[in-house]
Amino acid sequence: MQTRGGDLLGIRSLIWICVPLALSLMLAACGGGGGSSTTTTGTTTGTTTGTTTGTTTGTTTITPVTFTFGTASLPFTGIVASRSNGYYLITGLTAGHRYAFNVTATNYPQITYYSDAYITQIKCDPNVGTGLCILEAPGTDIFIRIWNSSYFYDSSIGIDVTHVSAPTQFEGTWTTPTVLDMSVAGTMPHVGKTDTYNSYYTIQGLTVGKQYTFWLQSMTTDAWLNPLDPVAHTRVGGLCAPDNSWINGFQNPESCTWIATDTKISFAVSNTSGTAGSAYILRVENALDSEGSKAAPVTLAYVGGKATAAGRVATAGTSYYHVTGLAAGTNYLVSIANIGRSIPSTTYDPPTIQPYGIDSSFTTTTACAATASAQSTLQCTVAATGADLYFTVVGPTQYSGMTYNLTVSPVPVAEGNPTAVALTTAQLPYSGQVNQTYSGLLNYLYSNYIVTGLTPNTNYQVFLQNLTGTAGFSAWATSSAVIDCSATSDTTATCSLSSGTGGAINIRVGAISNIWNQYVGALYSLDVKPAFQLSANATYTDTSGTTTLAGTAIPDPGPTNNPVSPLLIPITVNGSTVTSISDVTLEFFITHGYATQLTISLIAPDGTVVPLVEPNILNTSIGGTGFLGTQLNDYAPMQLDGADGGSPFASEPYYGVFRPRLPLHALSGMNANGIWTLSILDNQYGNISGQTGAYRSWGISFK
Repeated sequence: MQTRGGDLLGIRSLIWICVPLALSLMLAACGGGGGSSTTTTGTTTGTTTGTTTGTTTGTTTITPVTFTFGTASLPFTGIVASRSNGYYLITGLTAGHRYAFNVTATNYPQITYYSDAYITQIKCDPNVGTGLCILEAPGTDIFIRIWNSSYFYDSSIGIDVTHVSAPTQFEGTWTTPTVLDMSVAGTMPHVGKTDTYNSYYTIQGLTVGKQYTFWLQSMTTDAWLNPLDPVAHTRVGGLCAPDNSWINGFQNPESCTWIATDTKISFAVSNTSGTAGSAYILRVENALDSEGSKAAPVTLAYVGGKATAAGRVATAGTSYYHVTGLAAGTNYLVSIANIGRSIPSTTYDPPTIQPYGIDSSFTTTTACAATASAQSTLQCTVAATGADLYFTVVGPTQYSGMTYNLTVSPVPVAEGNPTAVALTTAQLPYSGQVNQTYSGLLNYLYSNYIVTGLTPNTNYQVFLQNLTGTAGFSAWATSSAVIDCSATSDTTATCSLSSGTGGAINIRVGAISNIWNQYVGALYSLDVKPAFQLSANATYTDTSGTTTLAGTAIPDPGPTNNPVSPLLIPITVNGSTVTSISDVTLEFFITHGYATQLTISLIAPDGTVVPLVEPNILNTSIGGTGFLGTQLNDYAPMQLDGADGGSPFASEPYYGVFRPRLPLHALSGMNANGIWTLSILDNQYGNISGQTGAYRSWGISFK
């Protein structure tokens, strides 16, 4: 009889005949429903693959059909006869590497994998869920047994194997996860990686009953956190709550908040791209607790006309506060600014302010007149009936609580009307204030200033800092056009301009509200400094673009020179003690009329290129200012650009610390010494012409 399957490779199939005396005898004669490797006698009427020999006294020898990985022997198709086993051997594998086994069979098969000659079983990753069997090769060989349980039909089978990844491309397996100990200093944050499937972790050193927040951020491709059963290491509860699927945008920080029921917790980092691995930063931190209580609220000292504090509130929690030293009959503005969450404000319910007046029991509420939401800043106007004010901040129902800057002050007023407040450099920084009212028709109230005594025809940077409400400003020299300077964050607004021939800069500040008939005010610190000064965080710097008023021009494409070459500004690092980089912070000043035309990259000494800014995805407008003190670090809570969709992202002039387009941890392990180059390319002539820019300064630091 001509056989199928094994005989296709020139290997004789073993043929058995099962005598159907009774169902029990049939099971015994054919090897049983489990397809165990036993010795049989007689002849068959079906076909199978692989050869089994031995004696009825118990010695069994199996000669499997053998395939060598990476050769033309795979993929393979064949037949396993009814009530028979097919035996196969995949050889030529590399120990420790991850492989995907695509083994298919018809008629209710049982497919089993072994690390040796059909004795020691190995199990597929149960968290893949794609129909593939993902295995880490224990050696050069993996054995496969296919049992056809059908009494009447042959089983058509297919076998194929593909290489997934080397051990350097993922961390931990579902049976042997990577262990990170919270009690060991330096364990967190952890720079991790996964292939196109899963990496596995066990975090130990936790406190039972304590709430923790687990973060994935600066991902090179999107990945999800998946909590696992502590024993079976299989997924529980699906994807990590409270993330919603649309929030899991590319590079969007993932977060889960779990209450520890044990001193350790296990989870998988699952890649969703399917085509490329992902690197990421894994952080575990204590979830935010509320502060204060009814019996012992947090007391804020009222000093210098205001009470300020850094506050926090837990998820669905309540923080209690008490301010004393107020004047009865005065209207006070309670403000919550710089709300710290790494997700858009539209995806969560915001915190709320509830005053209780002089009621120290927090029982009888007081009207929170003209509660306003100025962008993400929350404000509440309260009429004081005594020297004390008690109030609460109630947290959102999700996303592991919030941090914020809390301020209580008299309702701000506009100043410098009609005559601007005159300031010299000796009076800076200046504590200013402004308010604004929407009442039927727009009624803008500005605060106006003029700063004199500046060096003529010199670049300066104007700051509104420590804002308690959202505000923006305009600035101009006596002989120059007005520049609109917007808030780059909840706490800072800035822009740069020349002092002109008169050595003076005019400044007009306005508060920003989006609610009619409500007061919105802000306190702030007003300052004017020489422009393009790098922060103290920049260890290695280049300031060649600050030597002239115009700076170093960025090549601008035009009809006769398109495309252009990038502007390259190198920094040579010598003598650094950082021989294995774990963290990088970058800072630059680049002025440009339409910053979203730019491609900005960091080039490492070995030629590695990290994209920092890519074109057409920045939040900017024509006639903008560019990058004024932009710092980039993988651990920043906010993304610089808006390519991630769900992520909150920065606004021009991008003053502050943000995450770059792709993570800087691609440089991890490198030696800091060598030539580092900032590359600036304007290759968008076909987009918007006539918008030019200049390089000013940049710096870099390593840990």
